[in-house]
Amino acid sequence: MKTITLIDDNHTDFLLLNTWLSQDKRHKVLSHYHCGIDTIKNVGHIVSDICIIDTYMPMLTGMETTFLLLKKGYTGKIETESTCFDSAFFYAEFGFKIIT
Repeated sequence: MKTITLIDDNHTDFLLLNTWLSQDKRHKVLSHYHCGIDTIKNVGHIVSDICIIDTYMPMLTGMETTFLLLKKGYTGKIETESTCFDSAFFYAEFGFKIIT
């Protein structure tokens, strides 16, 4: 079973990902952080195989969070995701593929 940490400031996106991932028994979401700063403060407690990080977060972007996680010794896989809005249509772009 792959363990996952979700890092996303948008609660709706978190719920969507968490629900989607929980339907597959090969994955288990261990923790959730609402921003990159909280993630970096708690990097010593992140023991998941995979971190899925929102690309667009305030204060510390997903790319900055990724850089700092690696710099501070996180050794798991890091995948990024983003959602964007275009006119009246909602497009969910998941820039990751869960490795099974």
